[in-house]
Amino acid sequence: MRLLILLVFYGLVGANFVSAAELNASQKAVAKKIADLVKEAALQYQAGGFEPAGASVTAAMDAIDEAMKDAGPDLYDAISPSFTRITKAHALLDLEGISVRPFTAPERPAPPAKKPVPPRPVKPKPEPVKKPLVTPSANPLSAAMQPISFVKTVAPILVEHCGRCHITTAKGNFSMATFAMLAKGPPEGVVIFPGDVIGSRLIETIETGDMPRGGKVPPAQFKILKDWIAGGAKFDGPSPDAPLASFVSGQPTPTAAPTPEAPTVRRATGKETVSFSKDIAPVLLKNCNGCHVNAMQTRGGLNMNTFAQLLRGGDSGAIVDTGKSATSLLIRKLKGEEGDRMPAGGRPALSDETITLISRWIDEGAALDGENENQPLSVMASLAWVKTATDEEINERRAKQAADNLMLVTGEAAKESGTATEHFLVLGDAGQGTMKAVVEASAKAWTEVSPWV
Repeated sequence: MRLLILLVFYGLVGANFVSAAELNASQKAVAKKIADLVKEAALQYQAGGFEPAGASVTAAMDAIDEAMKDAGPDLYDAISPSFTRITKAHALLDLEGISVRPFTAPERPAPPAKKPVPPRPVKPKPEPVKKPLVTPSANPLSAAMQPISFVKTVAPILVEHCGRCHITTAKGNFSMATFAMLAKGPPEGVVIFPGDVIGSRLIETIETGDMPRGGKVPPAQFKILKDWIAGGAKFDGPSPDAPLASFVSGQPTPTAAPTPEAPTVRRATGKETVSFSKDIAPVLLKNCNGCHVNAMQTRGGLNMNTFAQLLRGGDSGAIVDTGKSATSLLIRKLKGEEGDRMPAGGRPALSDETITLISRWIDEGAALDGENENQPLSVMASLAWVKTATDEEINERRAKQAADNLMLVTGEAAKESGTATEHFLVLGDAGQGTMKAVVEASAKAWTEVSPWV
């Protein structure tokens, strides 16, 4: 029944959790490829692209077949969440008349048997070793075989190009004042994965030109960073807690590594003319969605899902300078006064009136009038709207959301013959008896949960 398709669809787009604890770089890439293909199929299906969705599902199955040729238990566990979603995708695509080859979930491989350890052979007494005629330093290949020194080679590059923002200060809540802090990464997660150059965000931000701000790492130095990570990102200094600046000749040695300060949240007094939850949050949700709000991978390290994350800023540091809209990076980006103008992705620039509204909110103290700084902006904005909306407006919005969701799943507009109750709007192409049963079940469920709502 199409009435249940929406629920099945949400199961299809659920995020795969890939445990990479025991996987090498190649296996992680295979697991990620399969998960991405399944997600891509779900998004194509959501947009009405049923044939492309079928092709993506087929590609995912082919990738699984190839991976299982020599997969062990660890790789199998990493890709197994996709098996159920592919099975669900089969059912959904079949309803749309899209034929996809059969799929049977493979069995979990048995762990490799431990090989018996042979007895240690008795080594003969070695012959005296003659001194080589050529010393190791004279061997032209010996230098290339030496591991890259973090202290002598990598640290000077980081101090030169990242020192102003992430060593002497901690913009974006990310300090690399010591190797230990560099390895830990910002609150969003680690930026260096030993042996995995592609998966290391430090390399990604440099390669895309996002970092360093206002400069560029020369190709030769960039290659050194990549080769260091590929070689295991090893540390050869006296202590991981030693300041990076102390490894560079002529650099001052700080007495203590800087500690990122948590942003201060100022509560609204009621005298402000601009409400964050009612006026600002909806603008951010509409224009920043996909890149900085509800994003699979945030751009520039800037996550704005909550008010606290908005204040913390991204890789460039804070984007809100409380009381000073003219110097706030958020306003400068919206006006196109610094770097690429926001919003990006081909979206139209915000109107002068909207930018003025955001500027006034910052000049009045960038205060929060929502429940708390960790509440999702989507929830905060909805609660603020409901407080002033009429019952008719609330019901109208619910009806529109229900119709839009049905359109995403079925590809058909909602029929006017839907059944509306005080708390529910039931839409679908089922028979009257089925629709009535759903309405009655919904009403019964509401009486059970309403005391907790």
